[in-house]
Amino acid sequence: MAKPRPNLLFITLDQWRGDGLQHVGHPFLRTPVLSALAARGVSFAAHFGQSTPCAPSRASMFTSRYLHGHRVFTNQTPLDAHLGTMPFHLRALGYEPFLAGYTSTMWPRAGMAPADPQIAGPKVGPDWSVLREMDEGKRHYLARLHRLGYGRFEAFARIFDAVRRSDGAVPASPIDEADSETAWIVDAAAEFLAYGRDEPWALHVSIFKPHPPCYPSARFAAAVQGRDGVPPVRTLAGGEAIADHPFMRYAARRIRGEYLWNDLPGLASDLPGSTVETIRRAYWAMCEEVDAQLGRLLAALDTSGQRDDTLIVVTSDHAEMLGDHRSFGKYTIFPETFHIPLIVVDPAPDCDATRGRVVHDVSEGVDILPTIMACLGGAEDPLWEGRSLRPYLTDGAAAVPKTTAFFDYDFRFDPDATLGDLAVLPADGRSVAVALDAAYLVAWFPTLQPIVLARVGPGFDFAVAQGADRDAGLARGMEALLRNRQRLVGDRLRVPLRGSMVQR
Repeated sequence: MAKPRPNLLFITLDQWRGDGLQHVGHPFLRTPVLSALAARGVSFAAHFGQSTPCAPSRASMFTSRYLHGHRVFTNQTPLDAHLGTMPFHLRALGYEPFLAGYTSTMWPRAGMAPADPQIAGPKVGPDWSVLREMDEGKRHYLARLHRLGYGRFEAFARIFDAVRRSDGAVPASPIDEADSETAWIVDAAAEFLAYGRDEPWALHVSIFKPHPPCYPSARFAAAVQGRDGVPPVRTLAGGEAIADHPFMRYAARRIRGEYLWNDLPGLASDLPGSTVETIRRAYWAMCEEVDAQLGRLLAALDTSGQRDDTLIVVTSDHAEMLGDHRSFGKYTIFPETFHIPLIVVDPAPDCDATRGRVVHDVSEGVDILPTIMACLGGAEDPLWEGRSLRPYLTDGAAAVPKTTAFFDYDFRFDPDATLGDLAVLPADGRSVAVALDAAYLVAWFPTLQPIVLARVGPGFDFAVAQGADRDAGLARGMEALLRNRQRLVGDRLRVPLRGSMVQR
């Protein structure tokens, strides 16, 4: 019996770069599962998350609001109770939204005791029915490892303390592939899919990798060892001429080596080129491991006979600098931080003509919720700040394509030791808003000099804009940022109360 609405399988990865897919031309990485999935749907090659780190970006996906709309500054910031999130909208359509993984979402604090563990850190936000939770400290997973006989680890990073690196070799995780945290989440999701249901279902699978630390399982570490095609790190044309900008100095000291490998001392920005290349191999090995695990997940969907009834959306929250511009992590202004994958497979017959297409128009994380709801037959919320991408699935194009991506980073809560000379700035001055179009990247700081980069080649090749070119780029970027802010203030007095419209 045909279901009245399609199922939803919404997969988020953590820190996966937008260029990290075989079918969009990556010269090293092998992603047969995701590339085969893309052949059944549409890939968005110019897709950007709205912020960093995890919680702000995921808040934009869950609410269809930019950072200045949801105000989730960082991982320790709760969502406002009045924001209508994805699981609430799904419930309004009759779905029970299940979760395997995590959402990096804090509960709203109103009416809750300050000591309540639900608000002590990023947890699973309201309205999800949890199949398996990867809590912030990964304690549930560590308990599983203990039951399996791996020992008792006080923290996730301690799993890798016994790993010893050798020059040029990708260090492997001491945990068997079948017992990895990725496999643990996929196991729960695959079990859910294998059961099958007559009514439409919605399942969010949130996978931690390829987030560092960079210890792939042994099979994948060995597979990338010695493989040709490692792309070189990206630098600005003419060198890193903005290295002395206060924010760039901050970004250079933001990530330390132990973030990547436990026994890597010093600042990540000071690592030699040979070490950077090995880290890049290790990161891509983790991507290939995730791709293989997703193969298990999609096989369970196929075996259950529900493939042709299921909307599949795969994306990431933010990306990883991976040594580009001497940076690691996700605390920069560069697009490598925010450029993420998006694959949408809508089983509806009116999407058949576009299957396998790659879209190069700009799309954003705020577009995820409107797209999912449009594909499921839900109504558009007038307060969403994104737009549905379904016209690309049905018609191959949007009536008015986006040409500019917007992303923000708010660092007001960083400790003074990390902020360095930025610690003297007022709290409301510790942020950056970025506009990126086909010609320029403009980074605007409330209290620092703006940074203007001019595109000088394909992809994300930039040079520091100078003279009249800088003036033109700055004017263009500031106009775009202002226009985007003004476009989003019209209904601010009408706020959704967990999805319902109320007047204030």
